[in-house]
Amino acid sequence: MMEVNVNKQLDSSEGRMILHLEACVDEGSFIVLQGKSGAGKTSLLRLLAGLMLPDQGYITFGGKHWTDTAKGVFLPPQKREVGMVFQDYALFPNMTLLENIRFASTKECSLDLVDTLMDIMELEALRHHAIKSLSGGQKQRVALARALVQRPKLLLLDEPLAALDREMKIKLRDFIKDWHHEQRPTLIWVSHDASEIIPLADRLWELENGRLIEKECAVQNINDKPVKGRFQISAEIEGMEQQGSGYILSLRIGLQSVHLTVEESEVSGLKIGDTVLLTADTSTTKVQRIDE
Repeated sequence: MMEVNVNKQLDSSEGRMILHLEACVDEGSFIVLQGKSGAGKTSLLRLLAGLMLPDQGYITFGGKHWTDTAKGVFLPPQKREVGMVFQDYALFPNMTLLENIRFASTKECSLDLVDTLMDIMELEALRHHAIKSLSGGQKQRVALARALVQRPKLLLLDEPLAALDREMKIKLRDFIKDWHHEQRPTLIWVSHDASEIIPLADRLWELENGRLIEKECAVQNINDKPVKGRFQISAEIEGMEQQGSGYILSLRIGLQSVHLTVEESEVSGLKIGDTVLLTADTSTTKVQRIDE
């Protein structure tokens, strides 16, 4: 179990903001974290990782106190068993690709795991290259391999696939899904466009005005149950079938196919292969074509 109840004053583009985080998470959970730029998403991860001290509050993981301002407890990052992928990658420029990954590996980590991760990330041919010679996408894959090689109990991913092409993005998204299933770390994944990630997760968090809000995550039953609040998610139309006065849309959202019943007016101008935006709240679901 991870318990978080902290406050942190931050300077945002709109002035000072109090970030208040309160949550209780089962170990092994897969959480997607969303929010506007400047909402405090990266700060949330840094607080959990021990890279930022809260003004007040506590963080516990597996019954161990990581942070407790009232008791003067602050466990350093290297003792928290946390793996994190930063947006700026935070790689060591004076080390080679291989040295960066091995630096993060534990004594129990075999060299086979290092080789496996480099193979999956398609980095094998670059193992002895200097970090400064790598592209942004290659650096991002090194950062991801470095986080995974630790076999962390808490895995924090801040836009970990943003610099990758679509083919590699899909490959590594699937790999992270399988890794989570096998290793069962608690996983928090920050994404501005979470349409391909949400179907993999069991919880969806959004930061709004410095507060953590839990939203509906399961989109498979979008016709069958009300959602909490309002959310938007993009999808690709795989099929359209007329039924009575309406249509059944077959939609691809991430790795899953879902079916949505809509009125005939909703499908006007739509065709198979279009990317659409689904907007749902407690009573309605709207479909709108996204012009690319």
